[in-house]
Amino acid sequence: MRPARLLAPLFVLALCSACQQAREPGAVMLITIDTTRADHLSGYGYELPTSPVLDGIARRGVRFENAYCTMPTTDPSHVSMLTGLYPRTHGVRMNGWKMHDDQVDTLAAWFSRRGYDTAAVTARAHLSPDDLGLKGFDFSDVPGPPKYERVFGDVLAPVGRWLEKRAGRRWFMWVHLWEPHAPYRPAPLYRKRFAQKFIESNKPRAQRRYSEPPTYVRKRLIPDDIVRASVGLYDGDIATADSALARLVGLARLHAPDGSEPMFIIASDHGESLAERQAEKGIGFGHGALLYDEVVKVPWVVTWEGEIGPAVISTPVSLLDMPGTITGFLDGGRPLLGQGRSLAAALSSGEEPVSEPVIIERRVYKKPPLRSLRQGQLAIVDHPWKLIRTARFHGPELYNLVDDPEERSNLVEERADVLGRLDAALDSWVEGHPVYEPGFSEPAELEKKLEDLRSLGYVD
Repeated sequence: MRPARLLAPLFVLALCSACQQAREPGAVMLITIDTTRADHLSGYGYELPTSPVLDGIARRGVRFENAYCTMPTTDPSHVSMLTGLYPRTHGVRMNGWKMHDDQVDTLAAWFSRRGYDTAAVTARAHLSPDDLGLKGFDFSDVPGPPKYERVFGDVLAPVGRWLEKRAGRRWFMWVHLWEPHAPYRPAPLYRKRFAQKFIESNKPRAQRRYSEPPTYVRKRLIPDDIVRASVGLYDGDIATADSALARLVGLARLHAPDGSEPMFIIASDHGESLAERQAEKGIGFGHGALLYDEVVKVPWVVTWEGEIGPAVISTPVSLLDMPGTITGFLDGGRPLLGQGRSLAAALSSGEEPVSEPVIIERRVYKKPPLRSLRQGQLAIVDHPWKLIRTARFHGPELYNLVDDPEERSNLVEERADVLGRLDAALDSWVEGHPVYEPGFSEPAELEKKLEDLRSLGYVD
């Protein structure tokens, strides 16, 4: 089996002859919701109504049922979404790093070349085009000291101000929402709805135990009552972010040129561990350390009323495919932006794409808090199989995601044939994707950035 990168051009050539170029939207809004695992969204099957707004949006467009991030870490994942490159290719393999290749194209630059005004408004410091090395954005707005993150209300204000000045002009905007990233602090309505019955104390110290449960667990496991309360707060935070979607959609429609219908692209950078594996892996809450589906499987929705019909795509796909899919859909498949593939045919017809392997990387740890994080880790999803391979300390893990969606039954011994095939596919992919180590030209600036991110619990 060849790696996905080698299969992509053949697939694109095959579908482009059947694709017709759609007219271009007057407004395009990419919304990334931080730390949102797909299986805690009501539209993805969760039993609680955490995401009614997103569910309604998804019903009017294409929802990818099995979308995976390229790396369960914020900066690398966002750079992949905007460039279509793997983290080891664009060089941002942990938070605080920056691309140093001026030749890397971006989704924003693509829209800019077509005459769109471009902007980025993010909820976390240093998640800006300048800090990430992403070209093509005319404007950006990020939080700064003394606060390094902001709630959705403080994101909506600069979004509205920028859009008000775009009268009659086409625009592309990336909006990033912080919720439901820890600390989990949902709006009062959603705290009461999803978490209050699990909260045993209103004292500040107890509140912090619930909103900031530990990431690394050693001898003492997180008690069940804390887990339940924290999960409730996490769900409430998802609902809080979901409520912001309604406001963002309203702003986009209000300020779309000539009353046209905007295109919306909604996704998350990664999911979140909720203490499912604390006993065996030493990981409580958080992300970045594991490549199980709860951390790497994310929502991805694309809508453009009148141009994209409702459909649910179940074939596993990667957020790496986002730039190529959008540019492919709007430009008849030319050019394919990034290393991913175009899923334009899925947007046009709602038909399932050909299944191809999805590759996921784990972030770099400079000072790993656990011994198991000292070595690199990769995962490959080749439906229905998933292989997680760690360089050392742990043997390979092989799961059948249809029979075992929670990834509990390691089938390495039973299915040596599948293990050998996927192992060879990963070897081939690694050989074809060397790691880019750009280095840093401004170490003092980098250290200041890392110190800011440490205050958010973002880096080791």
